[in-house]
Amino acid sequence: MTTKHHWFPLYHDDWVIGTLDLTFQEQGLYLRLLLMQFNDGYVDIDKFERIYPAMNQQELDDYQKVMECFFEQYGSGGDLFKNLRLEKVMAEQNKKTVKRGQQTKNARAARKKKGRLKTDTVTTSVTDTVTDSVTDTVTKREPEPELEPELEPELELEPKLKKEISAPAVASGLAIEAAVQQWNEAVTPHANLAKVRVITDKRRRAWRNASKKPGFLANWISALKKIPVHNHGSFAWQPTFDWTLNETNITKLCEGNYDAPQANDRQARVSKFING
Repeated sequence: MTTKHHWFPLYHDDWVIGTLDLTFQEQGLYLRLLLMQFNDGYVDIDKFERIYPAMNQQELDDYQKVMECFFEQYGSGGDLFKNLRLEKVMAEQNKKTVKRGQQTKNARAARKKKGRLKTDTVTTSVTDTVTDSVTDTVTKREPEPELEPELEPELELEPKLKKEISAPAVASGLAIEAAVQQWNEAVTPHANLAKVRVITDKRRRAWRNASKKPGFLANWISALKKIPVHNHGSFAWQPTFDWTLNETNITKLCEGNYDAPQANDRQARVSKFING
């Protein structure tokens, strides 16, 4: 029997550590998607996009990133997805509820049985002067003390549920370990680019999902030649390894959106601005 709950546990440390690479907006999208799965049993991306049809390009990019990093396709395919950890938490929560309900039912039955009033018959014989014997039966009813139900304390979720579900190695032409090695070699000459220090489960999932897409791997390798990207004025920013796992980001990088403008390009733009 599945019990409908109105809450699910959210572990502070796991959430903070697991969402370090997300912006506040991406964290809000992630939580909203978790709430949809909790309520419906899965995330229906068609339904979600109908509920929030007015997302701008940045919000769509954030939405795509969260789906790729934290949700797996559910069933035989289609528009249904699930967060595997939340699914296990919900299953364990339902198991706890059913067990506690059965304990309460058993405790009530035991209390009813043991709490019945017992009848003790005490026979007192009285002999009078006429040698007539009169036997009086006195019924004495004494209630047993009530038994308090002995319920088990609130069960802690299994420790393994407090860890991110490990993703298997990427089933593609390039394992994440090799990809990280290529990334670190590419960024080593540039102090303003961050190396990858740890291959987390989240990164494994993101790499696995991204590398399955046609053309992504070739674009990703080509993009390594595009870094560091051009900065101008006081703007100082460089891509990270996690940023390159977004298909939209890597496509823009390969297409030259972040390249330094050439002199003739600047002249053409100035001329167009002046002459219309």
